[in-house]
Order: sequence, then structure tokens, then C-alpha cells
Amino acid sequence: MSGHADRALPARRAYVVDTEQLAAVVVEIDATEDPQGLAVLQAGLHEVPEGSTLIHGYNVTTAGLGAWIGDRRVRVSIWPALIDAAGEISADDPTDPDADVLVVDIDPLEFGAELEHLVRLGRLIVAGPESGPVPLVVDLDQELLREVVDQASDRS
Repeated sequence: MSGHADRALPARRAYVVDTEQLAAVVVEIDATEDPQGLAVLQAGLHEVPEGSTLIHGYNVTTAGLGAWIGDRRVRVSIWPALIDAAGEISADDPTDPDADVLVVDIDPLEFGAELEHLVRLGRLIVAGPESGPVPLVVDLDQELLREVVDQASDRS
């Protein structure tokens, strides 16, 4: 996903929602200047081919020069995909610079507590004023999150 790294969007705000009905970490971004990221946020607003369901692929990595200079971030890359009734998944190659990929950087120095909750809960909600009536909800692998958050926080 290195073709998308230069347009990573910083988390503007993050907070935990943990009720009987919903447990997630909400990360607010502004994708108004990122057409490819905005397309991912708005993918659920478009019709999908009959017999297909919209899903999302993702990758969670570290980004930045290093925690020792306070420049390490948790980077979440998300892209739309379709799954058909036979279980076949189709998506653009997320490494293609022209593919619709949303890249969000979360600073562990600013949002460390929220990242710990994300590891525990595994559910990320990406929201912003431009995302339309439905925010993007993605369930992330908690073991991968633990590994990446530890690396970004220099606890590995």
C-alpha cells in the first residue's frame, strides 16, 4: 500500500463507544481532499451487483521514522471489495496507486488509550462529515492490532 502512503489521513479525534448495543473505537477524519479515501467511505452508498455483498479488506501496519523520535503511527488501510454467493471475493489491487484505498494514521502518543481499546474491542468506526449517513465499520484482527500497537508504541 506504499502507493497510498503519501495521502494518509491523520486521525483528528478518537473516542471509545462501549455500551450494551455497541462497542467500538470511533476515529474521525477529513477525507474531503482525498477522492480515493472518500470513495471508500461512500462505497456503501452505491448499489452493488445482484448476488454480491460489499465487504472491506484492510491492512494494519506501523508508519513513520520511529517511536524514539515520536514519529511512529498505527496505519490502517481499508479498501472496498465484493463477495458473491459462491464466496468469491473481487477487489482492485490495494497496492495499485489508482485503487480506492482509505489510509488513516493514528498517533499512539495522542490516542494511546483509544488504541488499547481498539485492541480489546477490534471494531473500528471511521467517521467524518463527508462520510454520508453511514460511517464505515470494520472489524479488525485483534492479534494483528496488538502487534502493531506494541510496535508503534515501542513496546515490542
